[in-house]
Amino acid sequence: MKNTKGPRDQTYIQTNRANWNDRVAIHLRDDAGFYRVEAFLNGKDVRPDIDREEMYEFAGIDVLHLQCHFGLDTLSVARQAKSVVGVDFSPKAITAACDLAKRVGLAGRAEFVLSDLYATPMQVNRQFDLVFSTWGTTTWLPDIWRWGEVFAGFVKPGGRAYFADLHPTIAILDEANGSLVPRYSWRTPSDRPEVFEEDITYTGAHSRLENKKTVEWIHPVSDHLNALLSQGLRLEYLHEHEVIPWKLFQCLEGVSNPTSGAVCYRMPEGGAQLPLSFSMMLSRPN
Repeated sequence: MKNTKGPRDQTYIQTNRANWNDRVAIHLRDDAGFYRVEAFLNGKDVRPDIDREEMYEFAGIDVLHLQCHFGLDTLSVARQAKSVVGVDFSPKAITAACDLAKRVGLAGRAEFVLSDLYATPMQVNRQFDLVFSTWGTTTWLPDIWRWGEVFAGFVKPGGRAYFADLHPTIAILDEANGSLVPRYSWRTPSDRPEVFEEDITYTGAHSRLENKKTVEWIHPVSDHLNALLSQGLRLEYLHEHEVIPWKLFQCLEGVSNPTSGAVCYRMPEGGAQLPLSFSMMLSRPN
């Protein structure tokens, strides 16, 4: 992975949007089977196991999914919830999500809104019973405290907020000669992000990206949690997990769930285990 420092201005949104626009068609084709699109079309809930096991009470509630990509998890939830709104900053992702909703008969229950995370309150002006965001989200944002303000602001009194993502402890590592070594700082300054160039996506598909550059930040677990607590939410639980839904490093081993069909990845069996991901549920008191 090629990495350099910069940039210092707000072009990060345009840079990352171009990259994610490129990913949409590749992820929809799902040549590597990562997203399990065919299983979704056949009625399966294809969310990662951690999500499904921890976030499952949807009956009769309104849900907001922030940074939803092309809406696969949004629509999995929409099959069970009263209504769902998905938000993403990629025009191609939103178009694909709307098309997918129509294809599976959920257009009346799921709405998709084009917006970057920080601008979402200007596009969506109501609160929800459940707000969630999962897997590869805050790494694209320079200000975790502003993220917390937006995220928590959509949670109605008595509502809940769910978040799951890569553990920041793992994000500081890079793979070199078969070993994992610290390379990045545990907290990325907002004006000095890491810039990466990678021409394939995390799904294992061989299709190449035209827009290879991404701009990213690492935010500690404590900042994620405190950003939400500072907005009046109350912690119900914080969990750390030895698995993640994608093969971040080549040394990780795949583990298949025979019940759900989902695959997750962990450190090699018999070796030292590390917290690869974390999740938390919070609520707003009535």
